[in-house]
Amino acid sequence: LLRQSKFEPALAAFDAAKQRRLELLSDRHPEYLESLHNFGVALRRLDRVKEADAALQKALSVRLDVLGATHPDTLITRTIIVRQLIDKSAFDAAVTEATSVTSALTATLGERDVRTIQALSDLGTAQFTAGRISEGVETYKRAYRLASETLGKEAPEAMNVAHEYAGLLSKFGRYGEAL
Repeated sequence: LLRQSKFEPALAAFDAAKQRRLELLSDRHPEYLESLHNFGVALRRLDRVKEADAALQKALSVRLDVLGATHPDTLITRTIIVRQLIDKSAFDAAVTEATSVTSALTATLGERDVRTIQALSDLGTAQFTAGRISEGVETYKRAYRLASETLGKEAPEAMNVAHEYAGLLSKFGRYGEAL
């Protein structure tokens, strides 16, 4: 539903799953935490920032305690929090968190994992929006290279990286530098 931009139905589905998993499992069970994370993502897509922050921070806090700092699920929640920081114009904090998340994902999953590549793209966005343009350019080039070499230039993930990069270049008036 999220991929279809059906955010209200997605929110209702994630809320129902979250409540059912809480009834059957516990608020520390990984499946409940996945529903809580997804609920937070849906809230974010609906621009319900404070509620999204609360859900994502709770999911992160418990995932850190239950799964640990380097578990992929914990790191994925942190990538969503990076996007929240960018949305809230907390650009320096976003760069710091994105750098940490990208390093942890690289160490845990490898640099060619699609989640690591997306985290690199998020890092590039954070660098661009923080005014660290040259770093952002290099990070996006790296993310695109990894995505296209690993998945192919026609893969949705590679095209998404190229699209995001082109959008940022355009936003900053650097029209001739697209991949």
